[in-house]
Amino acid sequence: MSSRRHLYEEALQANASRLAAQPWMMALRRQTVEHPFASIKHLILGNARLLMRHTSGARAEFSLAVMAYNLKRVFNMKGAPWMLQALRG
Repeated sequence: MSSRRHLYEEALQANASRLAAQPWMMALRRQTVEHPFASIKHLILGNARLLMRHTSGARAEFSLAVMAYNLKRVFNMKGAPWMLQALRG
């Protein structure tokens, strides 16, 4: 039997060794990326599944979800009057 390797095995091993050497990197990633991603998945996408199946469609769908998330954050941070003024130009 021949042993099979993942196509990106070397990159996966390099990433694993980097995380083992610097565990704070994963904690920083959780703080900066995981919360917005979870919010987008559950609050904006609803059932947390993309409707488009090809890369270009999925990228477009996720881009719209990110834009909605960012607009929602700006609205919550700056308020309705500021948002209306910014949208008017």
